[in-house]
Amino acid sequence: MPPRHHYWTIILEGKPTAFRAHTQDELLPTLRQLQGRHPDAVMKWFARGRLWESQEQERTDTLARRRPKTRTMLERRSPDWRPGGEHKDPRDRFKVPRDEKRRRFAEKARRERSMPPKGAGPAPPREREPGQQARPARPPARRGPGPSFRRNPRGGNRGGGGGNR
Repeated sequence: MPPRHHYWTIILEGKPTAFRAHTQDELLPTLRQLQGRHPDAVMKWFARGRLWESQEQERTDTLARRRPKTRTMLERRSPDWRPGGEHKDPRDRFKVPRDEKRRRFAEKARRERSMPPKGAGPAPPREREPGQQARPARPPARRGPGPSFRRNPRGGNRGGGGGNR
């Protein structure tokens, strides 16, 4: 059985005893018998490595520790808080509202429609002498019939044997 980390125990002469129970009612008869011989015997709650007078005392102390002492609800930081001097998100300066993005896009599209693309302006016409024809297009480069492979100098295919048999 795993050890319990919170239980009621009987303290006798300032020292804990082996009497332990999860509820106070289980230990009450034993405590009454011990108090007959030892009037200083008391029952205490053990939790979080300490002895408490009651479970309620331990709960109130735990809640007090969990609550922040320095900040109240009004002093809490907002979601956009950042450490440093200005406490602002450095990416905020790049965030542009939707209306502004649409305005910029429309302006850019208008500019592109009115101006020809770079380097695509009309080339100056070449003057030809009378009777000279336009230069014919260059024919495509010729390539061999297919992949080339080496033949064995002794003859035959790539096998390692001699030539003629």
